[in-house]
Amino acid sequence: MVSLRVEHRYERVLCETWLRTIDFLVPGRDDDTWCKIQENWSAFLSASSRQPSHLPPEFQGLRSISGREETLEETRKRLHLTRQGRQAIDFCIRNRMDRYEARTDKWLLNTFDGIHTRLYIALVSLAAPEDCDIRQHYHTSLTGFISFLVYSHENDMLREMGLKLDHTRRSDLKLLVSSMGTTESRMDKLLDTTDYDCLWDRIEWIMCWSNNFDEDADPRHEPLLWWTAVLVRAAIAERWEQEEFSNIGDDRNPLPENLGIREHIDAIMHCYRVFLLNESYKYWRTCAKDTSAGEVRGPSYNKNNDKDNRILNWLEGVEGQGLHARSDMRSCSSDSWAELLSRMIMDLDDCLGPHRETSLTKIQVLRDTLVDWGDRRQSETSSEEE
Repeated sequence: MVSLRVEHRYERVLCETWLRTIDFLVPGRDDDTWCKIQENWSAFLSASSRQPSHLPPEFQGLRSISGREETLEETRKRLHLTRQGRQAIDFCIRNRMDRYEARTDKWLLNTFDGIHTRLYIALVSLAAPEDCDIRQHYHTSLTGFISFLVYSHENDMLREMGLKLDHTRRSDLKLLVSSMGTTESRMDKLLDTTDYDCLWDRIEWIMCWSNNFDEDADPRHEPLLWWTAVLVRAAIAERWEQEEFSNIGDDRNPLPENLGIREHIDAIMHCYRVFLLNESYKYWRTCAKDTSAGEVRGPSYNKNNDKDNRILNWLEGVEGQGLHARSDMRSCSSDSWAELLSRMIMDLDDCLGPHRETSLTKIQVLRDTLVDWGDRRQSETSSEEE
């Protein structure tokens, strides 16, 4: 996590101010909680080790079983199961989010003229081959959040790290763990399509937690806001804390090393916008087929025409480069399309609108602040050079 470290003094000030605003992990005040997070993050990384016997006892997480200390073989199996769980979550997120990214090519940017563009940054798709690296980094960042949350829940670590979940959310996490299976090889279990779909459904439940807009989001109860605070706190940590926080990570660290704190915030917001957009797409699929088919296929669709087939494949997310916008002949004038847009605008406004106090809105505030100050600094630097 060393790469998370802020590069400029103004970023440190902005990050610390944001932590004070959400009243969590404030340096000099919540240090005990921060120390627990560091310890448990190290244990989480260590749990993915292929050689648990090479790890010190505090990172093996040795446990007592029926009054006795677990054997090395029992430790090895438990840590192997943890590693398999992380791989299962990573595999599931990459596969499904890649599909969701491809769907973002369906949306017409000019449809949103005059609408608050801040809400619709997700419409810039990362599905193109040239965006593969950044897309994978973003999805890996999401995997780090979900995997650490699941691991911490399995090992009863969440409360000591300042996150107190209600009964419903604890039950959701328990179901997610169950959907990964309890056999030694969780990845083998995912070869069953039913289990694979079930795991993604549970992950979606967790992502939907952040859509709650009925009350002021609190990092002590909202996992996504809590996780963002952890990343921000790591970014402004002292260098020795940074080294401790990432000391055991090496190739087992799920967070991409070449993303700074601003890029991690971008990753969170992008993944959740794409997710919300596809939640709206699910609503579109419930519309009558005769009214929505024309918007998907185009009024002059001909299954025997190569060009029409190419457009259809592009719209339905088949791998390959998207067509130029001029090749998209949809009129987007049906009642179902208008109904979809209305629903999508309401959904995104509920989660991202400036008048809301959701987790995503508070994270967006931090992102906007970092971007605005970064642009201002760049402008000042350019002026001085001239």
